Amino acid sequence: MLLVRPVYIAVVDTCTDDACADAMRTALHAALLAAGPHALFGMITVARRVTLWDVRACPPSLNHVPLTRGGPSGRVSVPLADVMPLQARLLSCVA
Repeated sequence: MLLVRPVYIAVVDTCTDDACADAMRTALHAALLAAGPHALFGMITVARRVTLWDVRACPPSLNHVPLTRGGPSGRVSVPLADVMPLQARLLSCVA
């Protein structure tokens, strides 16, 4: 039988003050606890660049992608899947 796993990807804006960062940390921890043991989790942070976290590694491995300049909103300079194999490394089992 095929096991269908829920997938959660947290996209976190890290351009915040310490109080907001602490609240986000608490919320992420609560989300992980609520996700269940078979869920897959990944995290992407956004600030002056986009960072994909390989949470399978210990310590986590970070892959940075610069944002392009110009236009009303920043865009990543390359497709995220070219930076990190999204299914193979971005997602990690919660339990």
